[in-house]
Amino acid sequence: MARTYDPSILPNADVRSEAWALAWVRATLRDVPNDAGVYPEGSYEDEEILGALALHSATAPDGARLYAPHVAAAAMIESDPRRVASFGMAGLTGTLPNAREVAAAIIRNGMVIDAMIAEAGGVPPRPGRSRVVPTLW
Repeated sequence: MARTYDPSILPNADVRSEAWALAWVRATLRDVPNDAGVYPEGSYEDEEILGALALHSATAPDGARLYAPHVAAAAMIESDPRRVASFGMAGLTGTLPNAREVAAAIIRNGMVIDAMIAEAGGVPPRPGRSRVVPTLW
């Protein structure tokens, strides 16, 4: 199990690049190391993010995987059971952004990635739909 983050590849947007997609998800989720190289509490392992990326991807005509990191990041936010909506401590209270609203904003801002996937010949995945076909018992 590993955690990696290379922000230098973010400017080289490439929906065929697993490394770019992984970095994009980490940057979006703010799941990046601090100056001392320490990841936040509850940080995702690369394998967890890569699994989400595989589920929320498309296929190019040549069979290559086309990553939709915005869809993967939105799904991870919406499905995180640790995410709290509000908190209270020592007389202070606060409300955090609604997970669905945050996920929707990520999807809206990822429309450029949808366009890149379509340009590569794939059909952009939609939130809530994955490549996995459910099996009926």
